[in-house]
Amino acid sequence: MDSLQEPRLLCLPAELRNLIYDDVAYTTKAVSLPSHGSGFKATPAPLSQVCHQLRQEFMPLLDALPLEFASSITIHNTNFCTLDLVQSLSLIPNAAPCVKRTIVVRFHLTDSLTIPGIKSFTKHFSGPYESTAPPMRYDTVFAPEAVDTPDLDMQRLVFARLAKQYRFHHSDGEQRVWEQIYWSFAEAAEKVDGVGVRQFAMGCWKSRGGGMRFV
Repeated sequence: MDSLQEPRLLCLPAELRNLIYDDVAYTTKAVSLPSHGSGFKATPAPLSQVCHQLRQEFMPLLDALPLEFASSITIHNTNFCTLDLVQSLSLIPNAAPCVKRTIVVRFHLTDSLTIPGIKSFTKHFSGPYESTAPPMRYDTVFAPEAVDTPDLDMQRLVFARLAKQYRFHHSDGEQRVWEQIYWSFAEAAEKVDGVGVRQFAMGCWKSRGGGMRFV
């Protein structure tokens, strides 16, 4: 579309535009919840980014839609804080019957990860709570201070050592949660230091600070 042309949607009568806005709103409402449950924040919808008029007309309808109709919810969590995630989930209302919801837990990792903390998290969310919590997938990002070589190397060692522990003596539920967290970390770390996921999974990789790591 020529950037000087008016979007064809705006050529439609207002009544038809509102019907389209309603239909789009019920399938694209996305919100995020920062760590410590400080209130839901709306994620800008693609339609609202097209032009100023569409943003003015569409966003009030989207904002007015109750949380029950949010089809995408991102929960931010720092360092696998179990209590924080439980509290965040308690703030989310059940999805409306017509809504197919996706919940993403986005872990923000610093240099203070501990093996007991991660094991506690996986155990909690693989127990009875797993059957009552909504389906979740996990994503990982690094705090700026955590991408320095010593900090990221430390985190890799934590995850590599845990990977060995989780091969034995853990329930199927714990294993499922752990696998999701592990691969989420490995893929995010690869983007930072270039260590391939396959190398990391084998427990032998070249450290960004020099030398080889064996776990």
